[in-house]
Amino acid sequence: MFPAKFAYVAPANLQEAVGLLADPEAKVLAGGHSLLPLMKLRLAQPKLLVDIGRIPGLSYVRSEDGQLAIGAMTTYREIELSDVVHRAAPVLAEAAHEVGDPQVRAKGTLAGALAHADPAGDLPAVVLALGGSVRALGPNGERDIDLDGFFVDMLTTALDEREIIREIRLRAQQPGAGAAYQKFDQPASHYALTGICAVSQSNGLPSILRWRLGCLWPVKPMKRTLPAWRASTAALIPPFSNTQSGSLS
Repeated sequence: MFPAKFAYVAPANLQEAVGLLADPEAKVLAGGHSLLPLMKLRLAQPKLLVDIGRIPGLSYVRSEDGQLAIGAMTTYREIELSDVVHRAAPVLAEAAHEVGDPQVRAKGTLAGALAHADPAGDLPAVVLALGGSVRALGPNGERDIDLDGFFVDMLTTALDEREIIREIRLRAQQPGAGAAYQKFDQPASHYALTGICAVSQSNGLPSILRWRLGCLWPVKPMKRTLPAWRASTAALIPPFSNTQSGSLS
């Protein structure tokens, strides 16, 4: 099916993009792997597409002050292959490899996935388990939104109508920490039917475990001591040492 008619603009910078979002029927286009299929089905019919993919300086991964800083146009593939990610948060690289297929990973972006807030996405559960914030730019300037309060419901976030994600900042895994992501997916599409990510911060005994179930929204990320988590989930979730994506230490 073909999408409805729309206008297309490629702004030179994010400030110009924010200005274009004054049109209530405008939508931001990043990688396009969430929005374009909806447009082809005519479930979304924006009158204006604001393409931020040509804005320079939005694709990067770097380590800053014990956090990962990830630009708005950084693709899954770049995250999957990034040495910085493998050192600071290897579970994020492992989960990025689980997204779609090579074509999707080459164009789709983490920022786009978070803004779309699809409950079948892989990475929302991972970023929530790691913890961090989203830096958004809007008409009134920049603000940081804590990830624990970013997802409001299915396909709904705390972003205002005229805000655009500029950067995602995630806590790096601490030395001695363990993490894993595992999903049960639909065999044909590889969309997650359900998934879980857990991050153990070994900063003393007992260890603290942050974990997040995917595809079951709205659910707040949980934080428990490791013995309490093991007792509450032993009958529900197989040991992480048996998962394909990693194991908790």
